[in-house]
Amino acid sequence: MKKFKLNKKNHFLTLLMLVLVFMLFFVSFAVKRMENYMMSSGEENMTAVIEQMEQAYDLRVSNIYERLGRIERNLFQDENRSVVLEECQYFLSVMTDDPSGHILFIKENGQVMTAEGIESYLDIQSSSLLKLKKKERIAQSVSWNVNSKKESIYLVALPCEEYYVDGNEFSAIGFLFNRSGIDSLFEVSGYSGHALLFSVDENGIVTYTNQVGDKYYRNYSLLKHMKQDGYITEYQYEKLNKEIKNFGKGVEICSDGQYYLGFRPLRSNSSELICIVPSTALNNSLLSYQGIAVRMIVVGMLIFAALTMILFFLSSKMSQALDKAKYEEETRKIKEEAMAALKIERDRADYANQAKSQFLSNMSHDIRTPMNAIVGFTSLAIAHIDDDKTILKDYLEKISVSSEHLLSLINDVLDMSRIESGKIQIQETECSLPALAHGLRSILQSAVNSKNLEFHIDTVDVQHEKIFCDKLRVNQILLNIASNAVKYTNPGGTVSIKFTEIPGAPEKYADFTFSVTDTGIGMSEDFIKTIFEPFTREKNSTVSRIEGTGLGMAITKNIVDMMGGTVSVTSRPGAGSEFVVKLRFRTVDDGEMDTIPELDGFRALVADDNMDSCGSVAKMLRSAGLRPEWTTSGKEVIFRTRMSIEENDPFRVYIIDWMMPDMNGIEVVRRVRSEIGDDIPIIILTAYDWHNIEKEAREAGVTAFCSKPLFKSELYNALKNAEDYSAQNTEEYEAPEHFKGKRVLVVDDVELNREIAAAVIEDAGMTVELAENGREAVDMISASDEGWYDIVLMDIMMPVMDGYEAAIRIRRLENRKLADIPIIAMTANAFEEDRMAALKAGMDDHLSKPIEIDRLYDMMVKYLK
Repeated sequence: MKKFKLNKKNHFLTLLMLVLVFMLFFVSFAVKRMENYMMSSGEENMTAVIEQMEQAYDLRVSNIYERLGRIERNLFQDENRSVVLEECQYFLSVMTDDPSGHILFIKENGQVMTAEGIESYLDIQSSSLLKLKKKERIAQSVSWNVNSKKESIYLVALPCEEYYVDGNEFSAIGFLFNRSGIDSLFEVSGYSGHALLFSVDENGIVTYTNQVGDKYYRNYSLLKHMKQDGYITEYQYEKLNKEIKNFGKGVEICSDGQYYLGFRPLRSNSSELICIVPSTALNNSLLSYQGIAVRMIVVGMLIFAALTMILFFLSSKMSQALDKAKYEEETRKIKEEAMAALKIERDRADYANQAKSQFLSNMSHDIRTPMNAIVGFTSLAIAHIDDDKTILKDYLEKISVSSEHLLSLINDVLDMSRIESGKIQIQETECSLPALAHGLRSILQSAVNSKNLEFHIDTVDVQHEKIFCDKLRVNQILLNIASNAVKYTNPGGTVSIKFTEIPGAPEKYADFTFSVTDTGIGMSEDFIKTIFEPFTREKNSTVSRIEGTGLGMAITKNIVDMMGGTVSVTSRPGAGSEFVVKLRFRTVDDGEMDTIPELDGFRALVADDNMDSCGSVAKMLRSAGLRPEWTTSGKEVIFRTRMSIEENDPFRVYIIDWMMPDMNGIEVVRRVRSEIGDDIPIIILTAYDWHNIEKEAREAGVTAFCSKPLFKSELYNALKNAEDYSAQNTEEYEAPEHFKGKRVLVVDDVELNREIAAAVIEDAGMTVELAENGREAVDMISASDEGWYDIVLMDIMMPVMDGYEAAIRIRRLENRKLADIPIIAMTANAFEEDRMAALKAGMDDHLSKPIEIDRLYDMMVKYLK
């Protein structure tokens, strides 16, 4: 019986032991599984943390890029660039939680300028500068040198087309803000604060880290240093390098299990986020979780499950409440930002609509004014066609003036439309400043004379007379400003234009200042702030009676900006205005002007009532080897002449202004000749048409004439060829002799256009044949003999077949001599893209309507030689 009890006890103990063993085995197995599971979960948690940081970072940086892109898109089209900069500055500052953030314009060498005009230097890695040069985005920590203090700060930069800001050339635009705006995205609350964070580019160079030390900002290669220090093997180094270049993601165990390295791509700036955590930090966390798991098993799975469910339920409710509050707050902020942006856009649209409505009202009035004159004087001319030709000529001249004004209105509207659409282009060709200045005077002289204005064009220190520029656009800039000066200056006032070359330009470049000054009605301070905005004119009783679209200054400002220059204005009501345009041009190397041996060392006398003109001419004479003197009095010229003879050091050259205040220039010449005889050259300098006084001047002893403004090359030519200088200024255009007998095919669907072209061409001695459309022109040329037609003037917009298609068909003719006939587009399609389309279709050249006879003859000379 005792044995039985013992055996029973043994069985119980055995069973108990088995149960205990089973329990120990189960606990050990559960702990091991839990450990493995926890280790796996740790890696997944590490991956999730990196993924959350990557998503937050990419969202913020992408938003910054979007704002920078908006600025870049508006740099050349938006006249309110300051408004766009202010708006984007606000959003970027809010986005990065840094009110002191800066929008930057960045050069390729790291030099920068803030939107407020502060110039500084970014201590940025060379690899990042190279990425900007390759038009790639960057986002990284940099050192910023400002106010002699270096700050560690974060830069997000977007490359763009090269452009100019205040005369400086930049190739990227960026936003610089406090690193806390990025550090907050990369905060890691776990791992006992031992997580090391880095962002590296495709070459493994550190662009951001949460660690302290300047070495990380000097092209620091993270993986290379980890390999050198033994934290990763050669195999891991190659694998991680490959993963980073391919924007891979994953977790690696390094240094024999001492560190965990997680990596994931930051696609917004083509870099990789790397997180390194010591295994001790990770294991301590895992062991704490393991202890909790063991205790939960001992206490009981049900209690653990119940508590887990309760905790999960409460956590879920709290998380939902927090998420809802956060969502509502973010939604509120987004709505407020959207409403603010919508208000700005609405105000801008309202302003634009109001301005354009006013513009249409102005245009309706301004177009009807010249149209009324054209219609009225045409009716009068028809009614008086058999009367005195003087009356008829007067009517036709007034029709011509009104037509030119109407054409200028249309051109302004078209130019503004092309500027807003971004289609206007700057075409640089070789240009002569003397020709530009004299052409400007010729255009303005009629308006100046009609208002009895005092008109000056002067030059100051102009050393480079030949430049590369868009002559049409430079002429347009100066005409827009100068014609306004004439328009708004009362009779008897003064308008002055000055060409000044400023020293200090780089080699093979020249800096010029063009200033236009008047004594006109002036402008208010409020209007000056908006003068360069389209469709704006000052509202006062004087201006309202003057015709204009309010587009001229807006067009001028846009063209100057596209040429990389600046335009400014100063004015006061009733005290006149001054516009100053600054431009830089490439120069044409035409060599230095030598001294004139025959005059080297001799005295010269300049007489002009304008001291600036005297000083400018004196400098030119000095460079020619003479010893110049000047005076503003005609009587003093006579006195100095007598004194020079008495001193036995006579003047060998005289340059005398025609209109002197105390004595007429011709009278001065007459008296000087009585003292010096006929051998000394005397040159009359005049701002007026000297042909009417040429006979009287020659009889008084004038040797030659020079027109203001006077350039160095013109003065040299006058001095070297004083005897026949006047012949250079008496040319009149005549049709070349070789025009006679040439046959021209004019293709135009408008009968009036064909009639005008035929009359102009026949006046030059050529024969004309006419075609009404492109199909008819192709048939006529195909059926003609070789050499029958010498040239074709082709309209573009025609029925049946347009000019482009006709030119293509002609160029495809089997007979090459017929196919190669010169074709000139003569069309109202006057823009640069129209000219390029004509050339692409096979035409040789492009001439825009309305046709200027001299330009037509010059172009025909080119192809009929």
